[in-house]
Amino acid sequence: SPASPASSAQPFATRPLPGVVVVLRLVLLGGQLVVVHIVCICLWAGAANLSMSQASMLGNVSLLAFYALYMFHLLLTSLQLRYDVHVMHGGLELTKSVETVPWLIFTVYKVIPFMEELRVLTDWTVTSTSLNLFMWMKLEDANQNLYQVRCDMHNRKFVPPAGPRPTREKVLQGGLLLLAIFLLIIGPILYFSTANLLFLKNNLVIRASLKASLEVYEDG
Repeated sequence: SPASPASSAQPFATRPLPGVVVVLRLVLLGGQLVVVHIVCICLWAGAANLSMSQASMLGNVSLLAFYALYMFHLLLTSLQLRYDVHVMHGGLELTKSVETVPWLIFTVYKVIPFMEELRVLTDWTVTSTSLNLFMWMKLEDANQNLYQVRCDMHNRKFVPPAGPRPTREKVLQGGLLLLAIFLLIIGPILYFSTANLLFLKNNLVIRASLKASLEVYEDG
């Protein structure tokens, strides 16, 4: 009987890295291992004025802690290379932090005309992806909406849980917005009103004249 789709499916395989890249990674990792040992042994021996064969790791505790941490770092790096683990960060770099400065830069970036469209189109053009352009744009839009939510949740940490919003926020946001809307609606009416004696000249009509004439023509 024919094999089922589940049994005939091939396991997911990652694209192998070029041989040059693998060799360079091994050389870099081995070079760090050799250099760290040489530097640490020289420092241990120099601190106690001993020969290389008599140097003790316990002579400098801070250097010993640095050596242990660096060896742990190299161990994790070697495991990452062994299992081919790649750490990738996508999306807009400004959305990585919810602090004030990145948020302000992101806000300015969003209001620049066509900046967002140019960046998204360029990223999609040069990136190897199975998404079409419109799916990519939806993904970018979802990522930025989630970033806005993260910023809102970060700002809510400065307010007690279930507590009222501060008066300063009410005045600066609600009060100023109400004043701006009121000026937009009432401002033009007040400006062109006859009660406006500051910006419009008082040109009152004190005299008028009308002249009319009538001419009659006969056919023939």
